[in-house]
This record gives sequence, structure tokens and C-alpha cells, in this order.
Amino acid sequence: TSMRGSIELLKESWEEMNTEERDSFLDIIAAETSRMERLTNRLLKLTRLEATGAVAGETCDIVPLAAGIVHTYRERGHDIHFSHSVDKAIVPLSRELAETLLINLIENAAKHGGAPIRVGVSKGPCLSVTDAGEGISEANQRRIFERFFTTARDSGGTGLGLPMVKAIVDAHGGQLELSSQPGCT
Repeated sequence: TSMRGSIELLKESWEEMNTEERDSFLDIIAAETSRMERLTNRLLKLTRLEATGAVAGETCDIVPLAAGIVHTYRERGHDIHFSHSVDKAIVPLSRELAETLLINLIENAAKHGGAPIRVGVSKGPCLSVTDAGEGISEANQRRIFERFFTTARDSGGTGLGLPMVKAIVDAHGGQLELSSQPGCT
């Protein structure tokens, strides 16, 4: 809608607009185009994963992967910490899917939770992502893994990150648990 409105305004009022006004509408179109591209790519990934399931034989050690991702987020200014009680944690996932899973969980904690974010790897292997947010309402807990459900649409949320996490975990025979209480999600 914002793209269509911007295009219509540009068509109707191009001559009367100054460069700054034109650039503002073009920036809106560019931002919305990027958002739509991200949404389309996420939908394609999710659909492909649900259709094909796990790829046999691919594995990844999530300890160094998680450490690297946490380091990147820390460099970007996030209050995020990593701990591990095992030196190696091999999971039956490709590196790309493990990275997608972890980034989606961290992004969700960063957007909806509170600092600090804690990423942990323990025996099992078990991956955990926690934050110090105010918690998730019971109503939202029931819907959090549904496609397109988001409480952050205004800030660019697509409602595909956590459904993608669930699809990855389900396709690879893993288990996903959500625990939420005030001050600990």
C-alpha cells in the first residue's frame, strides 16, 4: 500500500515536488521493496523446507557457529552472551539452516525481549536462546509459531522467523520448547 501510494503521488506531483520530497518517496519504495524481497525469500525457504524436509547426511557443529554469530551481534552493539558446557555439538543440520535457525531466534529476542540475550549450547545437543523481556502473553504463545503472526508488523516483522525455526526443527526430528514468564522469555 505504501509503495502504491508513493508511486501514485510521484506520478501525479513529480513536477511540483522538490528533490528532497521525491527522494523521500523513492526511499519509501526502496525500503518496502527490500522488505518484500526478504518476505519472499523467507517464504521460499520455508516452503522449500516444508516440501523437502531434512537433507540426509548434513551436519554442523553449533558451538563455533553460535559463538561466531553472537560475536557479530555483540559487535553491532547488542548485549548478548554465549556459553557452552560442551566443546562440540554436532546437529543434523546444514550450516545454512543452523545459522538461519539461530539468527531467527536471536532476532526475535532482540526485537521482542529485553537485554541481555543469552545463547547457550549444552549436552544433547541443546541450543537455548533467552532474554530478559517481560514475557509473552498466553494468547500469543499459542500463535507464535503460526505463519504471518507477528506483533511487530509496524517495525518490519513478517511473522515468518519463528515458523521457519519450527519447520527446521520439525524437519530434522528435533524438539522446540517455549517457556515464558515475566522477566524471562
